[in-house]
Amino acid sequence: MAKFWLGVAIWVLVGVAVEARANPQVCPVFADMAIVARALGAVQIDRGKAEVIMQAIYEVPPEYRQFVTSLTDQAYAKAVEPRHFAEQVFARCMAAGGNPKAFIGVRS
Repeated sequence: MAKFWLGVAIWVLVGVAVEARANPQVCPVFADMAIVARALGAVQIDRGKAEVIMQAIYEVPPEYRQFVTSLTDQAYAKAVEPRHFAEQVFARCMAAGGNPKAFIGVRS
């Protein structure tokens, strides 16, 4: 089952990289990324290692690495449960129409 979701995440991220416009279908993947990032922060995994882990799990294309860095930074700065952080990310993503640069504060 985990391989299925990893495959879905990779497929969605590749689709986002190819598509220039926003896509709210990626919001569940970004919420999943938020859970992982926040959980890594909660167990005090080294920040640099956490980013490497995030990029390895999600096979992040180069143009979205800044997004992962920003998401991980926010996850490490929050003192909330991973699920709650993921809900916040999901809500912001949906409000931004799935455009990660709009809801996470990453500039082009």
